[in-house]
Amino acid sequence: MAKGIDGKNVIETGGSGDESAKMDGSTQADDATLVTRFKRGEMRAYEHLFDRYQARIYNYLLRLTGDAELAEDLTQEVFLRAFTEVRKLKGEINFSAWLYRVATNLCYDHFRQRARNQRVTTEYMAQHAMTDTSNTPERQLLRRERTIHMAEALARLPMHYRTILLLKYAEGMSYRQIGAVLSLSEAAVTSLLHRARMELRRLYSIEEEGGESHAVL
Repeated sequence: MAKGIDGKNVIETGGSGDESAKMDGSTQADDATLVTRFKRGEMRAYEHLFDRYQARIYNYLLRLTGDAELAEDLTQEVFLRAFTEVRKLKGEINFSAWLYRVATNLCYDHFRQRARNQRVTTEYMAQHAMTDTSNTPERQLLRRERTIHMAEALARLPMHYRTILLLKYAEGMSYRQIGAVLSLSEAAVTSLLHRARMELRRLYSIEEEGGESHAVL
C-alpha cells in the first residue's frame, strides 16, 4: 500500500487507468444492473457499487486536494449522496461519470466555502509524478529534480486545470469520459486540456529557473 499525505496510506486499485477504461465496457453494463437493483431496494447492490468505486474516488480526491483527511471526509459524503440520490434519478445513468462528477463538485464546493484555492501538497504530488525509471546516480538525481519541479508546478495550477489533468493522466479517462464527468463537450474538453497543459508547461519552466528545458505532457 502506497503512502500519501503525512504518511497515510493511499488505497491501491491496480491502476486507475485500466479501471476507468472499463467505464465504456462490461463494468458500465454491470453498473447499470446494480443501479437498477439498488433502486428496487437491494442493499447488496449498493454495497457492490461502494466496493467497486470507493478506493478510486478516495485516490482521486486525495490527488485533487492533497489532504488525506479531507479526501476521506469527501469520499464519505460522495457515497452518502449516492445512497440518497441515485434512487431518485430517472432513467439509466452512467454511474461512474455521475460519481466522479459528484466528487468533483463536492471538492469545488468545499474550497469555495473556505474562500480560498487550496494547493496540492507538493510532497504527495512528487510521489506520483511521471518520471523515467533508470537507476544510475546521475539519472536518479535528475529524476528527483524534475519530480520536484513538476510537483511544484502542479501545486500552483488552478483547481479546474488540475482536475482535468488528473482525470486524463491519473484516472486515465478518455475525452468523452471526462466530458461526462465535467458536463462538457469533447471539444470543450480538448480546449480546456490544451490550456491546462500550456499552463503546466509555463509553470514548470518557471520552476526550472532557467535550467535545461524538458518535455512536459
